[in-house]
Amino acid sequence: MELKKTSVSDLFTLLFASFSLLRLNLRTFVLASLLSIAVIIVFTGVFMLVVFGSMDFTPEGLAAGPDIQKIMTLYGVAILIGVLVMPPFIAGWFKLCQKLSLAQNASPLEIFHVYSNSSTWIKLIIYGLLGTLLYIIVLAGFGFICISAGLGQNMQSFMTAQMSGDPNAIMSLPASFWLAYIGFILLANFLQIIFLLGFCQATLTESNAFESLQASIAAVFSNLLALLAFTLISLVAAIILIFMIALVLGLLAVALAFIHNALAVLIMAIFYVALLLTIYPLMFSFLYLLWNSLLGNGSNNLAAANSKDTEFLV
Repeated sequence: MELKKTSVSDLFTLLFASFSLLRLNLRTFVLASLLSIAVIIVFTGVFMLVVFGSMDFTPEGLAAGPDIQKIMTLYGVAILIGVLVMPPFIAGWFKLCQKLSLAQNASPLEIFHVYSNSSTWIKLIIYGLLGTLLYIIVLAGFGFICISAGLGQNMQSFMTAQMSGDPNAIMSLPASFWLAYIGFILLANFLQIIFLLGFCQATLTESNAFESLQASIAAVFSNLLALLAFTLISLVAAIILIFMIALVLGLLAVALAFIHNALAVLIMAIFYVALLLTIYPLMFSFLYLLWNSLLGNGSNNLAAANSKDTEFLV
């Protein structure tokens, strides 16, 4: 396996390319997002019905309180179902991004096509379990190091001060705690990149689950500094952008509220829905392009896509 190197500028090029891919295939991506959200809502609704249906709302049942053991059992079953059912759904998004980046015809229903491939489905379940094990080992190891350094005691002192109503409780935390907190966020971010790149490798190649995870770890570590710089710059830029958007939307909502409260709520709802419908395409397309750059054939394949007529959502 040839490990490919990337730079910070290359990573931002991929990010802009993901926006271009979204623009060129807006209708397909939005419809796929709508299907995804609909499926999630249905599964969530069924789960909530099962949870509430299992509760005893009689006076005697309410007096006894909720059955915590039963609720935890249901949550465990829901997690197990997610582990078994979700992998082909994630793989379907990567398949959709691959086809669209190659300027191939693709239906929004592409996100469900992997369910018909039992061998890939089983491979992805195994990969998911391996990735989860990696998460547990790494994060547990990081937590053990933090506790050994005395940060657990600092957190306990902070919680005690906060529960007592001390307004300066958060200021009592040492700088080492905040460094550990930032380290945890960055570590979790890199684990997510490793997991999803390996997921893409397992989906789009003949590599087995272990080989896919191994390839993803090697690719991320060989580009660690570039990915770290890209993550930090993107995080700062995202915070500034979110602050500016929130400020503009807040001012807009206040101005519209003078006209009618319902109008302000409508504008905010439209913005939220637009954000919800584009977050999946941007995330999966960027991860696909990143995989293609580090572990795939190394080309963005957007030159062909740019020759297509831009699709508009009617």
